[in-house]
Amino acid sequence: MAFLLITLTVRIFSAVKVCLISVASFEDSNFYQIPKALKDANQFINLLSKVESINQDDILYLENPKLPKLSSTLTKLFSEAQQNDTIFLYFFGHGFAEGGNIYLPMSDSKSDSLKNTSYNFSSDLKRLLEIKKAKEIFVILNTSYSDDILKNSKIPREKVDIDSIRNIISKKKVAILLTSEMLNQSYLLSEGNSQISELLLKAFIESGKQEWITIQDVYEYVRDRLGEEQKKRLVLIGESAIELIKNQKQ
Repeated sequence: MAFLLITLTVRIFSAVKVCLISVASFEDSNFYQIPKALKDANQFINLLSKVESINQDDILYLENPKLPKLSSTLTKLFSEAQQNDTIFLYFFGHGFAEGGNIYLPMSDSKSDSLKNTSYNFSSDLKRLLEIKKAKEIFVILNTSYSDDILKNSKIPREKVDIDSIRNIISKKKVAILLTSEMLNQSYLLSEGNSQISELLLKAFIESGKQEWITIQDVYEYVRDRLGEEQKKRLVLIGESAIELIKNQKQ
């Protein structure tokens, strides 16, 4: 009886703290606008609204945030999440790698100073992990909407430095799913929708054989439904056994 009580207590006092971030519109006209990112984020919010294992008060949504807003929101989220909580970040938008760091342009980023005005995910992840109390962290960086970010200039295409991310994570229970190791790389279907976005959405409904859907379940579901070349792009870094939502099929 004592063991049962302890198990129930852990489930009751743990929570999944969700932060969805879609950056689809940019103030600088030199950026490619990506309205599909906004559509996909709204579809995912609609899905989460039906998941009983996630409290609706624990879902944050940032639509086209500016850089200071994103930084302050994540600082608050990581500071306030409790020891048994899981933090789930899902980003929809542009992304690029440079000098070993991952950068995510925000709505107020400048095309003539792109790196300096984008969100440095790599360096901020290191900072956030130093202040976090949460048990587990899961991040999806969905940058599958366009091969290019800027209309009038090309950004050097670098692969994400996987070892650098692993060093930041170290032995912490953190998982990061990248839709491409090159970040900005489109998976567009004939009607212009992102194939990988659709698969990620379905993975949270259809994947998983146990009571809880894990990060590994999501990754394998998406990977197994991509073409041979596309599945090589998909990258999962870190702890694959993180449980995210209760399996709706059980």
